Amino acid sequence: MTILTLAVSLPPAPASLLKAKTRAVGSLTAPRTLPLDLASPRFFSRSDPTDETAIAALFGARTVDEFPAESDADDADDADLEYLLTLDPVAWKQQDHYRVLGLADKRYRATPDEIKAAHRARVLKHHPDKLAAQLGGKDNDAVFKCIQKAWDTLSDPAKRRQFDSVDKGVDDRIPLESALRALYAESPTKFYAEVQRVCDREARFAPNPAKAAPFGDADSPRRVVDTFYDYWYSFGAKSWRSFEYEDKDDVDASSNRDHKRYMENKNKAERTRKKTEDNMRIRIFIDRALAVDPRLKKFKEDEKLAKKAKQQQQKGGRPGSAPSPAPAAAAAATAKSTPAATAAKAARPGTAAAAAATKQPAPTAATPSAESAAKLAEAQDLLAKQAERDRKALVKKEKKTIKTLITKDFTYLSATPPTSQQMESTLVALESLLETCKDDATELGDIRAKLESAAPSGLAAVKAVFDAEVARHAREAADAALKHQNAALRAANATSAKTGARPWSAKELHALVSGVNKIPGGTQQRWEKIADHVAHHSGEPLRKVADVIAQSKQLLVPGGGASTAAALKSLQDQQKRAAGEIKDAPTLRDEYAMHG
Repeated sequence: MTILTLAVSLPPAPASLLKAKTRAVGSLTAPRTLPLDLASPRFFSRSDPTDETAIAALFGARTVDEFPAESDADDADDADLEYLLTLDPVAWKQQDHYRVLGLADKRYRATPDEIKAAHRARVLKHHPDKLAAQLGGKDNDAVFKCIQKAWDTLSDPAKRRQFDSVDKGVDDRIPLESALRALYAESPTKFYAEVQRVCDREARFAPNPAKAAPFGDADSPRRVVDTFYDYWYSFGAKSWRSFEYEDKDDVDASSNRDHKRYMENKNKAERTRKKTEDNMRIRIFIDRALAVDPRLKKFKEDEKLAKKAKQQQQKGGRPGSAPSPAPAAAAAATAKSTPAATAAKAARPGTAAAAAATKQPAPTAATPSAESAAKLAEAQDLLAKQAERDRKALVKKEKKTIKTLITKDFTYLSATPPTSQQMESTLVALESLLETCKDDATELGDIRAKLESAAPSGLAAVKAVFDAEVARHAREAADAALKHQNAALRAANATSAKTGARPWSAKELHALVSGVNKIPGGTQQRWEKIADHVAHHSGEPLRKVADVIAQSKQLLVPGGGASTAAALKSLQDQQKRAAGEIKDAPTLRDEYAMHG
């Protein structure tokens, strides 16, 4: 190493500077000796670099350097950037627009100003030039295009409504009736809060969410409760929720007019189907809340008390005596009773109003009360028909969901590509399971919920749940068939005891029913032929014609014959299943579609 020493001499001060007049503007303080640790907030030997207590004590709090608080903002930004880099501008409809703009925690609650500010922050942070510098010079305009698509969608009120209608970031699941009952058993307040939470979430589709009818609490009056159920049972007509955003066919992409019309009708039909399912989802939730709501039972009890109090008042009332006062609860319930109920009470025989009505001449035209009663009956009939249609639609939806889950999502419960035999056996078990449910929407919903809850655990869990449900329903069907068969045999033995003949077996009863249906009335020697038919098909000795006629009459007795006929039907189904007969052969369309 070579060390060079340079001799540097400073030039003399300028003469002008020496001639200038100077004056003191202050005085220096006395020198002090301070530890180096206290004088430097960034000295490496300090035990805690963030401890500025000594510096603040010597020079004041304003001279202290503030260390920023640690936060997860950088980690969140890295996670957002990773998500943005996975997006494809071509498939912009599949992206989460709120997450793209950093509003995943607010979603439909975000205001237009917040959306505008979030878009500006995203553009400044993820501009193509800045993003290329972060990615090491790699040019990536896809992130900026996705941000712009999110802004175009959420800044337009109409487009934002379409996206909010199908936003996957909002959980649209409704609680089961069993869950609501468990909440009420734990705490009635939790039950009311849970129902209100779901209603507040669904009220975002209302024209004015602030005017949505509240669920109330245990102390809510009858008017509030009736308003809630009236509002939410007809919520489907008020909701602006639509499903245009999920249209599969792009009408603008076609230049053929007929093809455009076809795609428009197809999209419209799909939207109508989804809208109907969504309305049914709301009605099912309100039905579950209604089944658990204890306030309606309380209101009915109050009405009964009001009726009893009024009857006692009418029976105890005499000329010149004041009527006895009714309880407060009964009076309140009486005041809340409907006009139709009041008219029905007045028309009850034996009452004073009924006696007064008999003295008046019969009206020639329909009175307003009769017209309102007719309108009420018509409305109830329409509601009943609509409820039945909704029930059938729900049953159809549950069956379709279960079939899709078994046949498509989990490929006929097979880990490998299923063979035709595996597909056939799975379809037979599936049809048997659905048939034993007998269009019970609740039972089908429970099976669907069990399968969906087991789906995240994999194929083995779904197969275990499916096999358990099939076995359970098979046991229940066998028990019911045995019960009906025993009832039929008891009825047949009772008839045999009366006539003195030997007891009828199940095969004979089955042959008797088939013979009566096969050989019509008016046939010559009909009962002799039916007796021969029973002996031939049951393998039992020939019975007397009188015994056959007596047993046939027993089948036609109201009540007794019903159990016998049901037993025979269950016996017939059991024999078919034992023989391996399939009523409806399973289709192999899914297999052809898979291998085709």
